[in-house]
Amino acid sequence: MKRKSDREALTKGLFPGGIPRLWCPLLTHYKNDGSIDFDRMRAHFNHILPGIKGYLIPGSTGDGWELTDEETMQVLDFAVRMAREQDAKLFVGVLKPDAEKMKKLSERC
Repeated sequence: MKRKSDREALTKGLFPGGIPRLWCPLLTHYKNDGSIDFDRMRAHFNHILPGIKGYLIPGSTGDGWELTDEETMQVLDFAVRMAREQDAKLFVGVLKPDAEKMKKLSERC
């Protein structure tokens, strides 16, 4: 029973308003030169925000696997700011091709 009560306490601490029922991978938008387009990402975030309060960042649409560690940190930084401004929750995807790279990046997050 201790395990269940620990989990309940952790859940209430992390999600005092309840766990969002719907989580959405936030798309990473790009400019023509290949750099990340944070203006389009902000517009996308704000457009879907009324119906969705939980986001996977970087999204599972392939970007999480393709972004460099620096790009991942830029996208994460952006998403943290947006989530704080809009009272949304983030689920961070540390998507890398092997466990060692995942561990290294997760330590930065």
